Amino acid sequence: MVREKLQQQFLKYTAQQLKFNLIANHPNELENFKSSQADRNYHFWGRRPFNATMNSRKILEQKLDYIHQNPVRKG
Repeated sequence: MVREKLQQQFLKYTAQQLKFNLIANHPNELENFKSSQADRNYHFWGRRPFNATMNSRKILEQKLDYIHQNPVRKG
């Protein structure tokens, strides 16, 4: 339960920071994240985000490299 709550808080905080960054630096790009859902204005994450345990520096670096080398697909 603690892990799920931590992940939820991390995703919420990160989405807020992404939104603030886009508003300040790339306001036109923010439109790409517009949501049609009544409970939110923007949507950054999929419904079931991938969950990977990062129990070593090597795994963390591997996942970060993957994120940086793979652009988000529109869909």
